Amino acid sequence: MTDKDSLWPEFNLKKEITPKEILEKQGDYLREFTDQYLKLDVIRHKNSAPLYEPILENEFSYSCYLRSVTLRDYKYKLMDFGHNITFYPLEIKLSAELNKDMSHCQTKYPYNKGERMWKVSSKDQFEEFLAELFKGKSFIQIISSLYSLSS
Repeated sequence: MTDKDSLWPEFNLKKEITPKEILEKQGDYLREFTDQYLKLDVIRHKNSAPLYEPILENEFSYSCYLRSVTLRDYKYKLMDFGHNITFYPLEIKLSAELNKDMSHCQTKYPYNKGERMWKVSSKDQFEEFLAELFKGKSFIQIISSLYSLSS
């Protein structure tokens, strides 16, 4: 087959940073800032156990946990999140406690109160959302408590 037979366009592909990779990178910073005591684990769910009804067949869903390297039997669920084959919009589900800290953001990020589901539409919005979450009073208390129990 020759190039002139190909029906494919020139894609000019570039690697995009996934929401999972963004959280994993933040996990690296958390380990550094907590003297290696705390970490984030991002776990992908299999399609057989979705977090919510899939919109597309190729939906990707994850859970993100705060963990201590010394308390092996404890983990705090930070969030569930999911996206279709394209990364955005990204749906995020937080605990009720963390949702309270984020209530001031309901005008900035769409929020479905019935499902306790946030929606962000871009990588930049996701990073802004995480920055708001990480500076919340409840989140800081959780980090402080877990660190104290771990060190």
